[in-house]
Amino acid sequence: MKNEVIELKERLEGNKYVRKAKVARDLFIEAAGKGLADPTTIETAATMGLWNGFKYKGNLRRGIGATATTFLVIAGVHGTINVAVNWDKVKNG
Repeated sequence: MKNEVIELKERLEGNKYVRKAKVARDLFIEAAGKGLADPTTIETAATMGLWNGFKYKGNLRRGIGATATTFLVIAGVHGTINVAVNWDKVKNG
């Protein structure tokens, strides 16, 4: 089993689509991480999440859940935009 995994890994290393996916993944993670660490993102997520949590259900627990969801959505958008802006790097692999 171990040899099969090593063989598969070696075969995939040369695959151009795997290289492109790795470049896209790295670009996404870089931007999403920066987005998560950005104070503006934290403030926006907290404000929007708590506001919506209190507005619709009047519940702190739902507000915290909405804050976390908003936080992750904003970070995901940052990552997606970074991949789109750097699409030439992805195409070149």
